[in-house]
Amino acid sequence: MVINKKLKQELIQKLSDYYPSMYVYQIRTILSSEIEDYARYCASQFMGRATFNFLTPFRRENDSKVIDLPWETKMRIYDNSNAIVIKRKMNPLDNLIIGDLNLKQQSEIVTNLINDLDLDRYRLQFEKLKLQFISNIKAGGINVEGERAPEVLCRIVGEFKRYINSVPVFGTIPFLIKIAANRLLESITIHWRPIQERPIDNPRIINPETAAEKILTKLNSFLPNKELTLELYEPIFFALGYYSKPKREVQKYMQPVYLAIFRPVGMKTFNPMIVLPATNHIYENLDTILNERKFKKKPMNE
Repeated sequence: MVINKKLKQELIQKLSDYYPSMYVYQIRTILSSEIEDYARYCASQFMGRATFNFLTPFRRENDSKVIDLPWETKMRIYDNSNAIVIKRKMNPLDNLIIGDLNLKQQSEIVTNLINDLDLDRYRLQFEKLKLQFISNIKAGGINVEGERAPEVLCRIVGEFKRYINSVPVFGTIPFLIKIAANRLLESITIHWRPIQERPIDNPRIINPETAAEKILTKLNSFLPNKELTLELYEPIFFALGYYSKPKREVQKYMQPVYLAIFRPVGMKTFNPMIVLPATNHIYENLDTILNERKFKKKPMNE
């Protein structure tokens, strides 16, 4: 295919950080007994350090293990990633958050709570966890007089991003927390693939121009009979980092990737997100096209 120069240049201009080389890390293998012990600790923290019988065995459900906790709470461990999801059954209008909280106040609530929970057991010294987005779940309605009732704040949702040597890890969110009134947790997702402390390689990164051409070639599979131009797709994001696969997929390495997101122009379809290995040697197949998640978020300043 012929690469459109304007589209390629527009994509490259979106790239903010470039590293000549990056470390490759092997994902640490965790024994089933170790992850179950960690999951029980997470459950204890989630429930407010309550003491209850943890001798109840996990039961199998498809690709995960599940345990029922008190107060209509369930915890799930996914086999292929060791991701942990704990969720309390709550009515959306229960435990409403009172008061008009601004973004700073909401971020303080989320950050303080995640620090108090102390769940990042597998984070290494050169890794960081930063609050990336705040979103709100609100409710409203129409009263008997046909007037719109004021919106109420049901939940504050905090989304965190992981960094390895200050390089972002894209893909599945490592920590996602949903909070009701009085710091009551409705749910938390922990998706942290632990890496070995010592890297296995430090390969050179392919240059952005070559990466852009490979990405646009991949994007062209959506419209194989057309030349891709800015009139068809608008680049909205291009970055170099690492990538964590979805929780149901196996992953062996944390390797450098380029990630690009495009917005279709005049088409009602999803924003394609393309993940491309950023080195000549492919440690693991990550070459894929995904659907960018769409919901309103409030970005935090890093």
